[in-house]
Amino acid sequence: MTEPGMTTESPAVTYEPLVDLRGIFGTFYRNRWILAAVLLASLSAGALYVLLKPKLYEATAKLQIGIETPSPLVAPSINNSLPQDYDRSLQTQMDLLDTNELAVLARRQLASDPRTAPVAQKYTPQKLRKSIDYLLPKTSRVVSINARDQDPATAAAIANAYAEALIYNNLQSRSQSTAQNRDYLAGQLKLAKDRLEQSERAVVQYARAASVLDPTEGVQTGPAYRSLTAGDLVQINNAYSTAKAARIQAQQRWQQAAATSALSLPEVLANPAVQELLQQRALNESRLQENRLRYGDQYPAVAQANTNIAALDRQIGAIAGNIRNSLREQYLTAARQEQALAGTVGGLKGATLDEQDRSVRYNVLKREADTNRELYDALLQRYKQVSAEVGLSTSNIVYAERARAPEKPVAPRPLTVLVIALVAGIILGVAIVIVREGVAPRVSDPDDLAKAAGLPLVGVVPDLPDSEEPGDAILDPSTPIAESAHSIRTALQLRGNGGEPRSLLLTSTMSGEGKSTTALALARAYADAGERVLLIDGDLRRPTLHLQAGVDGRVGFADVLAGRSALADAIGTSGRYGIHILPAGALPESPAAVLRTPNIQALLQQAAGAYDRVIIDGPPTLGMADAALIGAAVEGTLFLVKSSGVTRQELQVAIGRLRSGQVKLVGAVLTMYEAHLLNRGYSYRYGYTSSGRQPAAA
Repeated sequence: MTEPGMTTESPAVTYEPLVDLRGIFGTFYRNRWILAAVLLASLSAGALYVLLKPKLYEATAKLQIGIETPSPLVAPSINNSLPQDYDRSLQTQMDLLDTNELAVLARRQLASDPRTAPVAQKYTPQKLRKSIDYLLPKTSRVVSINARDQDPATAAAIANAYAEALIYNNLQSRSQSTAQNRDYLAGQLKLAKDRLEQSERAVVQYARAASVLDPTEGVQTGPAYRSLTAGDLVQINNAYSTAKAARIQAQQRWQQAAATSALSLPEVLANPAVQELLQQRALNESRLQENRLRYGDQYPAVAQANTNIAALDRQIGAIAGNIRNSLREQYLTAARQEQALAGTVGGLKGATLDEQDRSVRYNVLKREADTNRELYDALLQRYKQVSAEVGLSTSNIVYAERARAPEKPVAPRPLTVLVIALVAGIILGVAIVIVREGVAPRVSDPDDLAKAAGLPLVGVVPDLPDSEEPGDAILDPSTPIAESAHSIRTALQLRGNGGEPRSLLLTSTMSGEGKSTTALALARAYADAGERVLLIDGDLRRPTLHLQAGVDGRVGFADVLAGRSALADAIGTSGRYGIHILPAGALPESPAAVLRTPNIQALLQQAAGAYDRVIIDGPPTLGMADAALIGAAVEGTLFLVKSSGVTRQELQVAIGRLRSGQVKLVGAVLTMYEAHLLNRGYSYRYGYTSSGRQPAAA
């Protein structure tokens, strides 16, 4: 519980980012030379490809594919093609471009022209198929045929040859199809002709057997009578109707004449003789009246006039009677004709009904013959049309643009190739880095080192720029490498478990991990603290310390261990660093044998009596027992690891060998770490003032 007035602070919560961008960048930065090498190799391969690859030129011929005309065999009413049929037609032509037959036609087309005959000899049909491609946009009926070759003229010749081969093949196929249609129609026409002859012969044979005659056979106009009997019936019936009408008319006229006075009949009054007699009677009547008024009834002229009038009346009466008798005769004659025609019509009706029973089969055969005749006429008309089209076949594929020799090559394209090479190099480089880091992860930063080694991290030595000399950096207290040495010295002073070791061995997994530079910097740091320091080059196989320190290396550590020289005689002084240095000396044939002698203990005891601190620049651990032998004789061993220099497995094997040799490990140091670039919290560029220097940039 907390007392009143007091506050409790919650522990700070830290969150790990889902993606460690700095770690990823650090991984790739550590492997930057691998990435650079892969990119350089990829770009070089791309440039070499551009230089060595033969130039290819592409020529394009364009063809317009029209809509196919309907076949003459298909009726126009049912030959309404759908849009998908047009698409299938286009796709069919495109598929033909990829056939061996069209390649053979194209090669034949090249061989037929003396100018392109060498191209035909050079290319086989299979090579021609591989040298072309085609493109048909979805919204167009213009197909592009592209041909590639190292020679521009050859590319144009191949494209044009393929275009002409497609046109010729289309024309040939249409001509063959028309010829096949004609042959088919000829066969169908012969069958139709045979069927027509058979049906007409059957009609004639049945008509003869059944005594059914068709008088209109071959007549194009006039009434269509089924037979002679039917024709006679129609004609007699018409005559009967006419006779009946005439009889009725004559009867009416006779009945009218019989019921009225003869002189009242229109026929009598219209008679010219009667009209003349009536005029004479009227003239005599007028004379009679005139003489009767003038002379009296006894006058001879009056008597003569009466006699003339009576004679005229007798003549008029006789003519009127004759006319009435003629009307009666006309009526009787019309009645007799009507009766005669009525009997004839009755007889023909019976004959016609009997004939109709026999004409049912005749009509069936007649209709079949008519149908066969219509079919034959239609096929004959189609046959004539197709025969005319055989020699007039046209192609629905025409040139839209002939191919011309291109001026610029299409391959290789330097920019495209280099971009592809760059992308491929990046991908390959990243893959190599991922595989390298995944299969054999390397110790790259202080956290990795502390986890992999299982040792406390004593310090981090930054990497030096290429332009900076290690010796100058060690002597300049404001540099990161000098400051890192002071930090290592401070960490060793503050460590527990027995305090700071007076004799210290610096070793690593492999060579080249910065042991000599770190040993010089650490010795310089102890010297700056006022201690007497002896720096020993313990690498009896490939010593380099005497070269860096600038001392004579002919006599040294190996000579003292072998008893050939005293310690004091073998120690040299480095005026530049202000420390004493024991070089490796004459290299023995078996360094491990020299280091196993008890003389190393005596040497360290003797050095401890004369110096405050003994630092040994030791050999690497893997592959040899030297580091374990020296580490067993010193008070502490500092293990150095180069950033991204060794794998975790190699580090753990090296530390395991030291521990199995009873070596006292006091900590680990990460060397050549680029903390100032990666900004991982281990940078030493902070303010430092010495001898009037201004603070350095943090």
